[in-house]
Amino acid sequence: MNKKKLICTYFDENYLPRGLALIDSIYNNNDNVQLVILCLDTNTYNFLKNKYDSLTLIKLEDYISFFSIDQNRFTNRKEFYFSITPNLCIMVFNRHPEFENLLYLDSDVYVYGDLDVLYKEFENYSIAACSHRHSKLYNLFSNDFGIFNVGVNLFKNDADGRKCLEHWKRSCDEWYPNKEGYPLSFFSDQIFLNEWPELFKNKFKEIENIGVNVAPWNAINYKIKHKENIFFVNDSPLIIYHFSSLVKIDDNKWNVNDGLAFFTLNKVLSELYNSYIGQIESYNLKIDKYVKLNTKLSKKKKIFQILSNIFFKNIITIKTL
Repeated sequence: MNKKKLICTYFDENYLPRGLALIDSIYNNNDNVQLVILCLDTNTYNFLKNKYDSLTLIKLEDYISFFSIDQNRFTNRKEFYFSITPNLCIMVFNRHPEFENLLYLDSDVYVYGDLDVLYKEFENYSIAACSHRHSKLYNLFSNDFGIFNVGVNLFKNDADGRKCLEHWKRSCDEWYPNKEGYPLSFFSDQIFLNEWPELFKNKFKEIENIGVNVAPWNAINYKIKHKENIFFVNDSPLIIYHFSSLVKIDDNKWNVNDGLAFFTLNKVLSELYNSYIGQIESYNLKIDKYVKLNTKLSKKKKIFQILSNIFFKNIITIKTL
């Protein structure tokens, strides 16, 4: 088996700056990495091909052909994108069977440290994922999002890892709008992760390292510190932060939490977001607004969202030269 870290993700031109930040963060903190990117449009493919020699790139048409995907079954682009993760992992393993493990990362995460600690926690298992680790207050509103977050997942190239990916793929393939028994008002592949601990007993690992997949929905649980150029989550080094729902409002203002979460910026979190936003803007590429999911929020949740925007600091102003 190849001992290099096999990592995959996907993004389109709108998320290209975030994807570039992810790529650079992986390379800056980890050696011996094989990074595979599914490019969801031609501009993304050409840009990455010209910028990096080390990436393995997959064209969108190759992906569609590999699985004979009918995009007409999806009512919008979000649904299509959210069906990709299990397919991409299967495709990557099929093209790179010499690798023992595969790490999938969402394109809006950022790697701050050596991923070896994550692989060590995973080494005796076939499947791993992070729970949302919602705050107790946020748990009142978490049913729309499942138990686990899809942003960081690990799979072993063995019978159980493959079986999990095939099961996940079938669940996504069988979904259709207004499917009876489906718990959400919108499509999300994430909801299917709820089944994994029961389906794959003794083979599934819930990632316990609190430095992995820190995000707006769980940051309130921790004391985030910055010492000697290293961010800490309580006393654990920050490994992966998930910059989900980050929205550019105007030339120098961003909403760091355009969603339902008890999250507020303090001095250290402001430093974290300033640094990340500065990096994605440094590529001098167009940054479009984040396209929100149609979650059809209840009246209670809409009221909560309004109140959270009033009482929590979510707007950050970026200093410009």
